[in-house]
Amino acid sequence: MRLEALANLAHELRTPVQVLLGYLEILRDDLEQELGDESREIIERMNANVHDLAQTVENMIAFATSAAEAQATAEEVFRVSELIDELTPALEAANRGKGLEIEIDTARAPETIGCSRKPLRVILLNLASNAVKFTGSGKVTISVAEGRTLNGADAVVLEVADTGPGIAPDQLERAFESLSQLSNTSARRHRGLGLGLSVVHQHVGALGGTIEVRTAPGQGACFRATVPCRIVRRAARKTFARKFHGAAGIGAAQARIGGAKPRSQLHHP
Repeated sequence: MRLEALANLAHELRTPVQVLLGYLEILRDDLEQELGDESREIIERMNANVHDLAQTVENMIAFATSAAEAQATAEEVFRVSELIDELTPALEAANRGKGLEIEIDTARAPETIGCSRKPLRVILLNLASNAVKFTGSGKVTISVAEGRTLNGADAVVLEVADTGPGIAPDQLERAFESLSQLSNTSARRHRGLGLGLSVVHQHVGALGGTIEVRTAPGQGACFRATVPCRIVRRAARKTFARKFHGAAGIGAAQARIGGAKPRSQLHHP
């Protein structure tokens, strides 16, 4: 009953938040030439805050409905490139004003997969958004690749690595708890309810996958989710990573992805 109330509240908040985002887009597009630097900076800050609020609302909805939604969603056949295209605008908005380098690597990804599309998008978006939020400078690398589950079945591997502060071993398990921030300092510095990783954990578990983390304080973090997925078509030709800063255009570049130690792995039954 409480989860249902949370979902209803989030749905009520979703429309006015989307309206605010629309008005801010109009302000930025229509008045860009007339505004001074200070006014433009204020609008960008407002835009970043409202995008954070929008993500929090979506996480509230996903948290309240995630298990049932992930299990009930039928398999869809779609291109991995379509999943990436859906992800990019949200990352550009989250990175606006931060100037992080964001790299999206699909060099080892299949071309077409059969999977529950929405839960997969929620997993990747939350991992990537969290990485951008908690990384003050440097780089976020997002990788999609073909893989195998623990029992050898086909899977898609979603990996997000960052150059952020990393997570201490004694705080790692708490990272996946609902309504949890890793520390009081983190709660003051970063907005949100701490639902993002909890939503990821629930969706990965509902899809029968596993999630593991490689991290250490001061060495960034690398989250890897392995989700059972039917490989419909492997890539006919090599693809490249897409790289961009903030809301800038997307260029082509090859990428490798790394992670920090130590390593902690969480498996779902």
